[in-house]
Amino acid sequence: MTSPDNKTEWMYASTNKPDLEQYLLGRRIDDAVDPTQETNTPTDWISGAVPEAGDLGARSEMWKSRDALAKAREDPMFVIEKQRRNAHVDLKNNPLKMQKIRDLLAHELKKRSQEEEKKK
Repeated sequence: MTSPDNKTEWMYASTNKPDLEQYLLGRRIDDAVDPTQETNTPTDWISGAVPEAGDLGARSEMWKSRDALAKAREDPMFVIEKQRRNAHVDLKNNPLKMQKIRDLLAHELKKRSQEEEKKK
């Protein structure tokens, strides 16, 4: 009879290395699975510099990172969160609205303290 540890041993096996047999069969191996492989993501395109014409690897990495940033910017949740943050900054920068909020908070705190005093 097998011990219970042998039945679940496969769950704890290291998945850090890609399955070479899957690679040889032509199946796609995810880059995120292999942490030993270093990914050099050039950030030169941010400063306006473009990789050399002969450096196709750096150029393709540059486009991959640009695509990832474009996907993030086009994400609806990203847009909603950006609008929420902009509205918050606009509210903080408007002194009239901030004073109104402070007055409402002071009134509410005063009201709560009066209710607590009545309960005592």
